[in-house]
Amino acid sequence: MIRSWRSFLFVGALMVCLRSTVHAFTHPTTIEVIPVPRSIALPNGPGEGYQSALRIGDVLYLSPLRGTLLTTDVLVSGGSAAEAAQALANVQTIVQHAGCGLEDIIFIETHITNLTFLPQTQLALGTLFANAGAPRRYAGRVEVLPRLAGGALVEFAVQAKGCRWTTANGINRRERLVHEVISIPTSVAVVAANQPQLAVRINERLKLRSLRGLDLLTSVLVPGGIVAESAKVIANVQAILNQSGCGLSDVILYNVRVTNSSFLPIVLSAIRSAFTAERAAVKGVADYRTVSVLANGASVELVFEAANCDFDSSNRGHLPRSNDAEAELSILKNFLSSNIFGPPAPAVFSPQKSIRVNHILKLSQQRGSLSNGVLVSGGVAAEAAQMVANVRALLTEAGCQLNNVLSIVNRVTDLANQTVVDLAWTNAFVAEGARIRYVGQVQQSEVLYGGALVETVVKAADCDWNQT
Repeated sequence: MIRSWRSFLFVGALMVCLRSTVHAFTHPTTIEVIPVPRSIALPNGPGEGYQSALRIGDVLYLSPLRGTLLTTDVLVSGGSAAEAAQALANVQTIVQHAGCGLEDIIFIETHITNLTFLPQTQLALGTLFANAGAPRRYAGRVEVLPRLAGGALVEFAVQAKGCRWTTANGINRRERLVHEVISIPTSVAVVAANQPQLAVRINERLKLRSLRGLDLLTSVLVPGGIVAESAKVIANVQAILNQSGCGLSDVILYNVRVTNSSFLPIVLSAIRSAFTAERAAVKGVADYRTVSVLANGASVELVFEAANCDFDSSNRGHLPRSNDAEAELSILKNFLSSNIFGPPAPAVFSPQKSIRVNHILKLSQQRGSLSNGVLVSGGVAAEAAQMVANVRALLTEAGCQLNNVLSIVNRVTDLANQTVVDLAWTNAFVAEGARIRYVGQVQQSEVLYGGALVETVVKAADCDWNQT
């Protein structure tokens, strides 16, 4: 398997740089595991083979936290409301242990097993921030999953930035951070109580909340089915991007959720039309998924992320750039060496396989498919092995190794198969002599694109960029 993925590297490398200016970093960006004492929580997950908390540069990543007692990993009783409250207490515990506050949280991903739990989780979030007197400065999204690990009903995956960290030379990184909630006029959109912000800027990166085909003022779903919803949701994305000083050309991640796989070409066609009308280049990576249900009865949901927008305080009212923001975050490249391992997507809209924004490398979702897009035979073990090989090939192409991986999200159609997937990753890490320094998620999906049994979404950081 290792020999097969290495052989693909001889195809040739054609790297397309979308920004010609390359600045040297002003300080190193290293992956650092945040040690969590056993007195606070069980190690690694808890219970899984990844880290509880990880720092890369100025960003803190947490593996999903459930409504368990951290020192025992036992779920609390009382249903979804009790689990949500306990899970968020766990988030607060780990975030504070890492030197952060609730005001430093930039993104919250909520996983629930039933959409009826959503009001309870939103109330728990509102109560947490209100009790702490902390401003809500985060974007977010909700995933309804058929099953969560450990029999949980709710879990939260969190990112934070701007924590109380100091570099070796004593410079407080918090002072150089721009963490800004984008002010959206009420004439454009209204944010309901206990809801995530529509857009949050962290230095030169912009995170958008999950958006659906709703009227942004009334939160009413547009009539007309998937075609009308697709047109409306991309229009909503463009409206929020515009208010933030961004355009579609600045988008680095296209996260698409549909309730029926047949809807995906329709949604991608609407996105493609928007890009064409705006004359925008497709620079980002993709993550497409079919889910059983979306909030508001929607058929499609988009979560986009952008970078290097026009954050000019003189004409847009945003906060000024941090002192080192341009030097650190002006690099934006795509790696396009060949069509091997391209994103699983209809040809109507073709995102990139991988994209680098400063020190972070994002990969499009990968499955156990060959270069012709056909899944390997042999069941979940064979698919997992090929999937990991594909990831390793893309990492190598970008000057990265498994040692540089900071986040792995595995999706399986049956949670019972996760042990097989874990073994494929373990074998790869052992073969490379790589350390496990990543946060992780395991998600069960009723269906995966192309009939796959497993797929993965990977991020890496601190790679040998000069090599490429």
